Amino acid sequence: MKIVVTGTRDIPNVMGGVETQCEELFPRIASFGEDVTLIRRTS
Repeated sequence: MKIVVTGTRDIPNVMGGVETQCEELFPRIASFGEDVTLIRRTS
């Protein structure tokens, strides 16, 4: 499965709540063999 995430910012070294959750979640999803692509906003 391919997963594309858009709209996050400041990953890594996160300051916000949603980004903190994403920084923990996406590597865990990838560890199951899923293809995770992160398209983030500039800081």
